[in-house]
Amino acid sequence: MTTQNYSLQSLDESTSINLGTGDFPHDKAPFNEHFPDDTRTHHHTHGCLRCVRCFRSRRNVLHATLIVTLLILCCVSLVMFGFIVFEHFHPSQSLNLDVDANAIRAHMQFLSQPLLGGRAPGTDGELLAASYLAAQMQSLDLQPAGDSGSYIQEVQLVGSTVTVASNLIVRSPTGDVNIAWFDDFVATTGLPCTNDTCTRVIPAGTQFIFVGYGISAPEYSRNDWQGVSCAGRVALVLVGQPQDISDQQRPAGTLAYYARWTYKYEEARRQGCAGALVVHQSDAAAGYGWAVVQSSNTGEQIQAGDTASTTGALLLEGWLSATAANLLASFVGQTLTSWIASAETNSFKPSVLSPGCDISAPQSLTYATRRFVGHNVVGVLPASSSPTGDNDDDQPQESVVVMGHLDHLGTRNGQIYAGAVDNASGAGMAIELARSLIRVLSARSRSRALIVLNPTAEESGLLGSAYFTRHAPVRYPINSTLAAVCFDIGNMWGATRNMVVLGAQYSSLNSLFSTQAAALYDMSLANDPVPSQGMFFRSDHFSFARANVPAVWVSTGTDFIGQSADFYNTTVQGGYFANDYHRPSDVYHSSFSMDGAVQQIRVAGRVLVDIITNRDVVPRCTGGSGSSCF
Repeated sequence: MTTQNYSLQSLDESTSINLGTGDFPHDKAPFNEHFPDDTRTHHHTHGCLRCVRCFRSRRNVLHATLIVTLLILCCVSLVMFGFIVFEHFHPSQSLNLDVDANAIRAHMQFLSQPLLGGRAPGTDGELLAASYLAAQMQSLDLQPAGDSGSYIQEVQLVGSTVTVASNLIVRSPTGDVNIAWFDDFVATTGLPCTNDTCTRVIPAGTQFIFVGYGISAPEYSRNDWQGVSCAGRVALVLVGQPQDISDQQRPAGTLAYYARWTYKYEEARRQGCAGALVVHQSDAAAGYGWAVVQSSNTGEQIQAGDTASTTGALLLEGWLSATAANLLASFVGQTLTSWIASAETNSFKPSVLSPGCDISAPQSLTYATRRFVGHNVVGVLPASSSPTGDNDDDQPQESVVVMGHLDHLGTRNGQIYAGAVDNASGAGMAIELARSLIRVLSARSRSRALIVLNPTAEESGLLGSAYFTRHAPVRYPINSTLAAVCFDIGNMWGATRNMVVLGAQYSSLNSLFSTQAAALYDMSLANDPVPSQGMFFRSDHFSFARANVPAVWVSTGTDFIGQSADFYNTTVQGGYFANDYHRPSDVYHSSFSMDGAVQQIRVAGRVLVDIITNRDVVPRCTGGSGSSCF
């Protein structure tokens, strides 16, 4: 190698451009291609027009290269800046949560195994399930948010089990008729025993009063109780609602809360009735068959222990089969069909069945009663800053809640109701969502806390979640809870092109879920496929909606990838809900697909990241008059 010095003189020799020193072999020196070998030294020594032009050409290329490089760097910087800004205002749009399908399977398998005996509240199996879920929260480094620094929140409950039941003996124009316990009539009491055992009696001569759908709704100009007192009588009330109960957010056929059996009892209590029997006029009206009514209303019936009151409590709360209701109607010259038709109109008026039909012999139910505690499991990932921007540990924090209930129906008549899909799936999905969220949120600034809740006694009327709303952790009060997301009966049947998010229409969560489902899976939100079943009112998110918190149930879509168009109707509704729901056959199967559950978790997770990390995202209720959450 030789070292060569290069200097070019401009044409007027007023300037000199020094190319510096370069280590080039003679035949590889710059600009060699412009010079014949025999003239190279001459040109380099004395300069020439060709050299100057060559240099200027090379200089222009260098300048152009430099400009292009600077432009590329500028574009890259702008893209990076835009990404940072986008990530700040839309932190979840680039997020794909790492969800472990096998972890969901593992949670389901453990929670639904026979060892847990169906996880009825207050049993060893329920406590074992709660302990397992608490251990999962501890492994995720969630802070305990239960009682006394633990993950367990004790829920005060009262359980009543019918030990001796008499038939319902009814006087008719042709003589007494037996309405058989269990076959056509199941019931409990709204007035729990104060001792370990007691008997509640509906006396002979008690009259029945048919009150249609039993709705008192001024906003719909409806009062099914008008003009007749229910005091001392047993109300016969249709499950469901008339067709004219609808509005913009609740199209015709979509159930309002007025349709729920819980509302029927609540209203009968307000009306001063001695008892209420909900008529199961059809599977479609109730949303489930008579077998579900039997399994859900026999065995131990559980009530909240912290709000129990004897004032106005119903002595009898139960269900009557369509066959029995039609028989009672016939005693006064009616049919169940004519009763239903009369109840459809706003001009409906209640009617007392007597004379000709009343209780001819005392109806008695003897109960064994226990007062006990169920077990909610609560963990929290605190906000990294308070609403005012500081880190005061004593200051209340805004929060979001993700939940999936841990309980099921327990063991009845020697059969274990394992509740694998309902709801070992949802409990496990809530834990897996928490795990995947923590991996993302632990490295980000969090404006809100994440509360992970596995409530108990959902199957007994959402008691565990309702208890939580009344006894929320001091640092995370219910009036600072911005959203609640529930998993119940997770999608075990495969990936879908759409998703059902029950209750989304009642709050701004609708737009958040729509955006994230579309961004992640090009997925749309579908309407409730069975609006007549009132599913929105049947899981723990509803306890939060009643506490004025925007709340949704992330449910199964209807358009399954790779399946026939009727797969949802034949396999989900016609298969699981018709044959396994609330039955001993709801057990874990290795054939379950987790693809749909993973979709549900990822979409919900992106919504929660938006709310937790972006203080500008504040879900609002939009139902009813604009401020109701349902």
